[in-house]
Amino acid sequence: MKWNSRMSRWYYHRKRCRELVIERAGGDVYENGHCEACHEPGSRWQPLAWCHAFGRRNILAEPLASLPCFTMLLCTPCHDRLDDRDGRHDVNFRERLRWDAIGRAKFELHIGDDMGLFDATGAARLIERILRQTGELDRMKEEALTR
Repeated sequence: MKWNSRMSRWYYHRKRCRELVIERAGGDVYENGHCEACHEPGSRWQPLAWCHAFGRRNILAEPLASLPCFTMLLCTPCHDRLDDRDGRHDVNFRERLRWDAIGRAKFELHIGDDMGLFDATGAARLIERILRQTGELDRMKEEALTR
């Protein structure tokens, strides 16, 4: 993989967030952790992958995209169902995982319960807007970029 300035800028933030998600899912991407969608354990032959519920750039940007509340560990079959790269994604499955992420985000970021939205993407963008308006997003960026 070619290293670029965008990758290096967020490297330590993503590393910290990934470690927290691994801990939440059982502490290991191999034999001790579990897929957060189907609860299957990881294995040496099929380790769990760290996945972004809303992508890393198109819906939520950093530092929000990689926060533990917006990411999860998934096995390869569940990651394929979530991911939109090859056209085989499962829209209902993806929406369910995104709503799970919204629930974690509302709890972890202390955001009110009644958002009045029917799609998870709109809810994620509303969370981002709330954090921007309160100045919390700027604080999070500064903290994320501090090693």
